[in-house]
Amino acid sequence: MIPNRVLSISKRRTNAIRSSLFYAILLPTLLFQVNNIFAFESLSLSVYTFTSLTTFAAYFYQKQICFHFHYNRNGNTGMYDWILLAALFIPAYYFFHQFNQQSQVILFTLTVIGLLYHNHSRFYLFRNIPLVKNICICTCWVLLLFYTFGDIHSTFEKRLIYSVDFFFILLAQSLLFDYRDRLDDLSFGHKTFSNHFLLKSLKSVILILFVLSLILECFMVYMNWKSCWNLLSLFVIYCFYFIFLNTYLLRSGTRFPFNPDIFLVIKLSL
Repeated sequence: MIPNRVLSISKRRTNAIRSSLFYAILLPTLLFQVNNIFAFESLSLSVYTFTSLTTFAAYFYQKQICFHFHYNRNGNTGMYDWILLAALFIPAYYFFHQFNQQSQVILFTLTVIGLLYHNHSRFYLFRNIPLVKNICICTCWVLLLFYTFGDIHSTFEKRLIYSVDFFFILLAQSLLFDYRDRLDDLSFGHKTFSNHFLLKSLKSVILILFVLSLILECFMVYMNWKSCWNLLSLFVIYCFYFIFLNTYLLRSGTRFPFNPDIFLVIKLSL
């Protein structure tokens, strides 16, 4: 049985394109914010273009093409889907060769993880062990945003703290999304963290991740990387955000009125 949510997202190409376009805008935006935090020399336009192209391709591949691989349906992916991927891959490959070796190695690693994470058959390699999927996604985002471009060595300590802080919030958010989609995951046979623990335990884990993030934010204030005002503002935003998630996701189980990943932009701006 194919969940209705998957049909509505993956069967219709327009919805897959819409979702892919959102993240193709979000990831370069986050990368721009990270670049401002560490005061790098301005990243070239090719970096942002490459990030946008590959992000769009990755999400479109997952939502439109992998769906057909998984179910082996008669309605296979159309020629236009592959043409679109090829049109994205060719300029992305050109930009890839302009990056230094360090960036190329990290990007190649992310590609391997992404291909292993996506489904090409009836078996989900990274989705049969609880929490592996969440860590995989968060690790890819953190590596791309904090360790792929720019001068890593001169800002390593600061970069490490910021990236771990961001990782905690990403992990908390991914667990929340898993809980929202728990029935769909069960129909797939995916073994998610959210399907193995009671709601009370899940909420406790998420709260702990938010608290750990705040502890790191306090350390940033101590190191004069941020002001007390930034810390206070973030604390208030965390409170409202957690209440919002609890209301729309954990309690009522309804869909979000907007994509909550916008919260990541707000977080990096403080």
